[in-house]
Amino acid sequence: MADIQRIVTFLTNHAEECAVSLPGRVPGFKRTDIKLLPSSDTKMSVWRKYVTAMASTGIDFILCKSYS
Repeated sequence: MADIQRIVTFLTNHAEECAVSLPGRVPGFKRTDIKLLPSSDTKMSVWRKYVTAMASTGIDFILCKSYS
């Protein structure tokens, strides 16, 4: 459970730093608190940032199994 909480905290902090709030209403989105990450932030790049952050703090991190 602690590992999941660390991942959620990392993703929340990453979104706070990098995401942009949607200005005004966008068709298809009823919520006003939606934020968009830059298109340069791929899933892999965010995962690499997570691994780097966890390794620098000395905390063990979860490695995902690669699916081919």
